[in-house]
Amino acid sequence: MWDAFVSHAGEDKDEFVEPLAKELENYGLNVWYDDFELSVGDSIPDEIQRGLHNSDYGVVILSEAFFEKSWTQEELDSLIQRDVTEMDKVILPVCYDITPQDVLSHHKLLGKRYLISGDSMSVSKIAQELYQEILENRTKPLTDDGLEEFDPETLDYLAEIIGDIKQGTEIKKFFERLNFEIDWDDAKEGSIHEWIATFPVEAKEKGIDLESARKSTILENLKELNNEDPSNIISIVEKLAHPRHYIENDKDRAQVVEKLNIILKWEDLRIVDQGEVKKLT
Repeated sequence: MWDAFVSHAGEDKDEFVEPLAKELENYGLNVWYDDFELSVGDSIPDEIQRGLHNSDYGVVILSEAFFEKSWTQEELDSLIQRDVTEMDKVILPVCYDITPQDVLSHHKLLGKRYLISGDSMSVSKIAQELYQEILENRTKPLTDDGLEEFDPETLDYLAEIIGDIKQGTEIKKFFERLNFEIDWDDAKEGSIHEWIATFPVEAKEKGIDLESARKSTILENLKELNNEDPSNIISIVEKLAHPRHYIENDKDRAQVVEKLNIILKWEDLRIVDQGEVKKLT
């Protein structure tokens, strides 16, 4: 029901825990966090147990205050029991105003695990790392047999993104790398495609919408690729998402990946592992 249950001490709520919970939700995760889930009249122990048992992961915010509370220890014990019985990683520990060495003195099991440091990373970076960890464990490699055809609306938005990034001959070369040729020279004299290819200034003066025409051309080719072999669309997305294909700047690439992931969630797909596209389990 929830992607992650956030276990924390109240003292850490305002400055760290709530901003982190909101960042996780901004990534599209369904988060059990008391201020998000509890309503007037709810039985707090019952709702907490429901959250603990119906969340895939427990994001545990470790601090001095956390180790001083009995209820946080009970939440941790419940998550540890799941971690052991399910034989899978359930606990995602985050240090807040406490060192890993201090955690080891409080709890030997957690102290031996990899701990995300809230003191050396920003809240947004911590949320990103937690998101990737959750995502990695919820995805599986794509297979051609298991890939259904994309919704036409998804192709339309992919065309928008490719059209925003690439222009003119770049688009031709991009599709050629996919062994799919766009015949830019086949247009008749005076046609919109000829104006785009050879006379962009004149085309603009004639009132031709270059951006719409370019994206329309991309969309037509995407649809044709999709009809021939839907897995080719995945190849396109992976080439868009991988920095070596056209983006050297990590910040620019991250923005593109963010846009693509918003679209791909409609297809239960996500970009992980340096541009590899996987299907959510």
